[in-house]
Amino acid sequence: MQFTNPTFLFALFFLLIPIVIHFFNFRKFKKIEFSQVKFLQQVKQQSTSQNKIKHILILISRLLALGFLILAFAQPFRQKDGRIQSKDKIKTYIYIDHSFSMQAENTNGSLIDQAKEIALKIAKEYASSEVCFISNTFFCQDEYQAIQDYVQTISCNASHFDFQKLRAKVKAHHLDQSATAQVFVLSDFQTSDYSSIQSDSNMLWNFIRLSAENPSNVYIDTCFISQSFYSDYNAEQLNFTLINDCSEPLENIELSVKINQKKRALMNLSIQSHAQLDTSIELTTDQSAQQFIELSIEDAPLSFDDHYYLALSQQTHSKVACIYQNSERHIKEVFASDLQVKFISMPYNQINYDSLVDQDFIILKNLTELSTGLQKFILRHVELHKKLLVIPAMNSNVKTYNDLYASMGVSSITKKEETESMQIEKVHARSSFFYGMFDLMPKLSKYARVDQYFKYSNQTNLEPLLSLQNKDVFLARHIDLDKQVYLMSSDLANKNNTFHNSNLFVAALYRMLYLNAKEKVYDFSINDQSGYPLNFANTFTISNLKLKNLEGTFDMVAQTYQTLNEHGLHMSDQIQLDAGHYILENSNEEQLPLSFNYSRKESVQEFLDSDQLNRLADQFNIRIIDANQITSENQSLQEVGQTISYWWICILLALLFLIFETLIIKFW
Repeated sequence: MQFTNPTFLFALFFLLIPIVIHFFNFRKFKKIEFSQVKFLQQVKQQSTSQNKIKHILILISRLLALGFLILAFAQPFRQKDGRIQSKDKIKTYIYIDHSFSMQAENTNGSLIDQAKEIALKIAKEYASSEVCFISNTFFCQDEYQAIQDYVQTISCNASHFDFQKLRAKVKAHHLDQSATAQVFVLSDFQTSDYSSIQSDSNMLWNFIRLSAENPSNVYIDTCFISQSFYSDYNAEQLNFTLINDCSEPLENIELSVKINQKKRALMNLSIQSHAQLDTSIELTTDQSAQQFIELSIEDAPLSFDDHYYLALSQQTHSKVACIYQNSERHIKEVFASDLQVKFISMPYNQINYDSLVDQDFIILKNLTELSTGLQKFILRHVELHKKLLVIPAMNSNVKTYNDLYASMGVSSITKKEETESMQIEKVHARSSFFYGMFDLMPKLSKYARVDQYFKYSNQTNLEPLLSLQNKDVFLARHIDLDKQVYLMSSDLANKNNTFHNSNLFVAALYRMLYLNAKEKVYDFSINDQSGYPLNFANTFTISNLKLKNLEGTFDMVAQTYQTLNEHGLHMSDQIQLDAGHYILENSNEEQLPLSFNYSRKESVQEFLDSDQLNRLADQFNIRIIDANQITSENQSLQEVGQTISYWWICILLALLFLIFETLIIKFW
């Protein structure tokens, strides 16, 4: 048994006072003579015996009540089993979560300031042993003064608390297996992945939770442009999502929209509690090739997600590539003479993947089979939200096509149908693909017929655009519009397939090319990744790149990376970007607009509650510490959270003996 305030134990000597009073009671008795005292003497003997017992019980209960009260002030405790003993060789690691959610506040101020104060107290108490400080950027210092200096510079940023990375960093740094590593984690413990927690024999975790009062947040979650068919109009529909993570509905939220740093719109919005609001606003952009759009609201104390940045680059040319077998004639006739289109074609046996990397639209025409390499390249092309049109050969290896379709989530080909000049009968004009394309329902030429086509197993994941007389699909697109995949069920080589002679064939190809392609959107989320994929503008030279923000406060030489079917911007882990608008400039002084937004992981106000933390503690021998206990000057950090306190039992026993004394006095 140990005591937090052992000096109070000296007060136990004061218990001698009631004992002295009891045994040296100097009351004088008056003698009264009676004629017959025989029976009175017997009563007196009985009363004196009972009074002695009564007074002894009162004395004992009083002494015990006062004794337990003194012990309560001394705060007795004992050590839990399985924790670090003073004789153990230890190395202390201190981690501060300085993600944006730590901007929240309670009655003691912001969580990040409290975490810094506690971290310094821990470092000071363990200064006699080896101490290492770790932050979200995993920067380590082993001297107290260095830790003190570094902690003062910490501020919240876009990095997210990742327990798995933290554990890996500690294990990599802690090489002395004879020493025990105790890790203090100061965080609000926002919901994350804690599956990597393990019961390491030489590693003990201490979770210090800091909690905000009534955590709430309102933030702009996403923003995008509804792009329609390419035109010279500059009217845009700006769609955005606002999320209210508060327990109360909000009204008159002022949302401001700026384009190229000029305020263009102002909206007042209302939203229910714990709700999502999807809405849009019509905007008119100017004639400049670069459009910098900023949406903003006002919300405290979490303000990092009150802004959303979107950068647009007007596309002057589109790149189309046709991979063909036998002939590319029908596709070439459509695009080769268009000055706004850079068209290339290559036979199947001479594919140049380097020249396909930056293509906007790839057409596979009449290929008899698809190699594994081509399938992988096409899949990555689609995942980058680029366009694909598949026109299969009727004598093709169906299995290779089905392999590609399966990887893209498209229905497989089941069989080949042969008909007698079946007409392409229906245009699904209500589809968004054809929206605004026709003033009237088009009438197809009588030559728009096929005599052979492939049938698909399940058309639930395909949106029909053109259908045959028997309602089978002739031209369709993937229902997932993020995957801009178009499928034709017949080739263009058959003498009786005359769709390529129809004016609708040309219109459909241009619709595929320009749908959702008016601007290129360069909008990235700042997170722990080191690479940002870029579909560089067709005329943009990738050499001697510089990245700078519009305010002129950030300027650095940019590094790029390139893989088989992707290239992009590479950022070192040591570079901390702020959310905002940036310009990527090359040696030719060509500029590409970029926008970076903070990840919304920190926006969601979901945290591990006490029950969840206690389950982790029980399962992995983790010490859960209340941050308020650490700020107390009367208790050592080595005692907090790893001891069993008995002061409250002493209080209960003191009250119990006081009640017992009162009952004796009153009823005896």
